[in-house]
Amino acid sequence: MQRKKKSMPPALMLGALLAVAVIIVLLVWSVGSNSSSGMTGRASRLGALPGQSVTPFGEDVLYYDGTMLQCVSDTGSTRWNFQVGANAGFSAANQRVVAWSANQLYALNARGQNTYNNRMNSEIQFARVGKGYIAAFVGTSDTGTVYVIDNDGASVDAITVQDMTLLDMGFFNVGDSEYLWVLGIETSGTVISTILQTYQPGRLVLGNTTLGEQLVYEVYYANDHLYVVDTRKIRAYDYRITRDQNVSDVLIYGWYLEDTRKVGNTTYQLLVPASTDAEGMTTLRLMYGSTDRVMHLPAGCIGAALGTKSVYAFSSTHVYRCRYGEQTFTAYTMPVQISQVLGMLQDDKVIVASGSETYVIELPS
Repeated sequence: MQRKKKSMPPALMLGALLAVAVIIVLLVWSVGSNSSSGMTGRASRLGALPGQSVTPFGEDVLYYDGTMLQCVSDTGSTRWNFQVGANAGFSAANQRVVAWSANQLYALNARGQNTYNNRMNSEIQFARVGKGYIAAFVGTSDTGTVYVIDNDGASVDAITVQDMTLLDMGFFNVGDSEYLWVLGIETSGTVISTILQTYQPGRLVLGNTTLGEQLVYEVYYANDHLYVVDTRKIRAYDYRITRDQNVSDVLIYGWYLEDTRKVGNTTYQLLVPASTDAEGMTTLRLMYGSTDRVMHLPAGCIGAALGTKSVYAFSSTHVYRCRYGEQTFTAYTMPVQISQVLGMLQDDKVIVASGSETYVIELPS
C-alpha cells in the first residue's frame, strides 16, 4: 500500500519562501555593490614619462625632464618650469620646492619663483623643505653636514653627521613652531641601530632615541604625535621623542604603510600587503581613530590610495571606491589601461602610468 506523503505546513512553507527571497536579494545586492557603475571622469595626458619623478604638487604635478623642473596642471598645461641642470633632484611640501644639482641648491615657491639659491661647499645628497625652512644634507652619505636655512636665506644650523648613514629628514609643525626630524643608521657600534633625532631650528637638538635594528621607512606627524613606522610596528612619540605610554604600538608585520591623509580632524592610514602574488593585492587595511579593519577587494589590484572621502584601489582596468565608514567597493571602468599608480592630487584625481605615458584621471568621490 502506497504511503501518502505529508505536505509542508503553510506557515513553514511561507517561512522557507521568505528565506529564499532574502538570500536572493542579498546576493543581488552583493554583486551589485562590486559591479561596474560606469566610467571615471576624464583622463588628461601629461608630457611626463613615468620615470621622471612624477610628483603630486597640490592640484598640480611636478616632474624632472633631465634638465628642467616642470610644473603642469591636472590637464597637462604648463604652469612654470625652472632650469636645474643635469642629474638633479627635488622635493616638494607645503606648496614649496627645494631642488639641487651637484652642489647647487634652489628653493622655489608655488609659482616657480626662485626664492633662494646657493652653491654649497660640497655635493648635496638630498634636501627637504618646510614652511619656514629648508634643510640640505651636504657631503658624503655617512659624513657630512645638515644645513638648515630660513626663508630669508640665513643659515640657522649646521648639524654634523658622523658615524651615521643619514636616511631621511623632514619638517613638522606643532602649533606655530616648526621642527626637523633626522633619521639615520648608526654604523660605529658592533650592532647596526636606527637613530631618530628632533631639532628646533636655532635651538639644536630636542630629542634623541635609539629605535633598534628594525628598518624604519616612514616618519610622519599627526594627531599631536610623531609616528615612526618600521617593518613590524608603528610607534608614537612626542616632538621630543618621548614615548606616549597612553598610545600602544600597532603591530603591522606583513603590511606596508602605503598612504596617510588628514581629512578634517581625522587621520587615515592605509596599509597594503607587504608581498603579493601575480594576481595583485586582494586586501587593504585601513586605520583611523579606534578603527582598524581589513577590507577585501573585488579583484586583484596594483595600487591603492586615499582620497578626500574614499579609499581607492586600482586594477589595470578599474578603480574600486569605498567611502570612509562604509564596507563595500563600487567599481568604475578606467578610460586607459594603467600599469602604475604614481600619486594622488588634492582633489580626488590620480596620476597613473599607462605604458610609457602618464595621465591624470578624475575619480568619483
